[in-house]
Amino acid sequence: MKSMAFCARGALLLVGLGACSPYGGGAFHCEEDRQCTGGGTCEPDGLCSFPDPQCASGRRYGELAGERSRTCVVDDAPIDAPAADASIDSPPPPPFCDPADTTLVGCWALEGNTTDGSGRGNTATAQNTTYTAGKVGMAITLGTTSLIAIPDNPSLSPQTVTVEAWVNPTMLPAGTARMGIFDNNGSYGFFINAAGLSCTMSVLTTAPPIPVNTWTHVACTFDGTTARLYVDGAPAGTPTGGGAALGTGGIEGSTIGSNSPNGDVLIGSIDQVRVWNVARTGQQVCAAAGAPLCP
Repeated sequence: MKSMAFCARGALLLVGLGACSPYGGGAFHCEEDRQCTGGGTCEPDGLCSFPDPQCASGRRYGELAGERSRTCVVDDAPIDAPAADASIDSPPPPPFCDPADTTLVGCWALEGNTTDGSGRGNTATAQNTTYTAGKVGMAITLGTTSLIAIPDNPSLSPQTVTVEAWVNPTMLPAGTARMGIFDNNGSYGFFINAAGLSCTMSVLTTAPPIPVNTWTHVACTFDGTTARLYVDGAPAGTPTGGGAALGTGGIEGSTIGSNSPNGDVLIGSIDQVRVWNVARTGQQVCAAAGAPLCP
């Protein structure tokens, strides 16, 4: 085993000798694999890595890799970007449908089924729908006779609420018609219309039109007084009128991609639908949309 001092002072010699241990300290820059003893790999950034099944890439930088020492190799990362070992340095992100989140009351990833992943039992039934490529994995595609219905459940009739989804309409409704994103009959609704989006949560909030044949993240929140609309994580929309308590909902339940109990079907696809019993913050909505810059 070579000492840290030897590797630090003898880097040029090591290039020729092809021997530098994965243990020790300092930094050693390689040019080819044979310089990384112990079956190592000379990475594109000129640092040695060694096999480690705990890393997603299967490789971890050795202890002579400077600031990257002991971190997992991230394939396709920019050469000058710091390597991050997510498995050690930070906890994994929560799942998209997180049953541990007590504010999440409905979550439909729509990965070939309409199961509710929130743990609240709000699984839907779908009629005349198909599954196609989505924003993430698969999405559900609707036509004029489609219906995705959720039985009545008090968990979907809170007094503060957030609804979010990825939508990809193939057309916009004409005139005064509308297409549903999510609707809880007698309580609140989220729609696409010719003028844009509309969020009916005690007050009417509208936003500019969204594009067709493009995935757009949309969200609407209501904190008991004010309804707010977001498009691709950014605030959008103009509320009209004062807020009042939401209705408790009818016995018809809720629908995804239409008006409850039926009609006003979204012509196109919808993916990653979630409902919370709180008004999510703008930063949370922005992060859910995957926007590059969030407040």
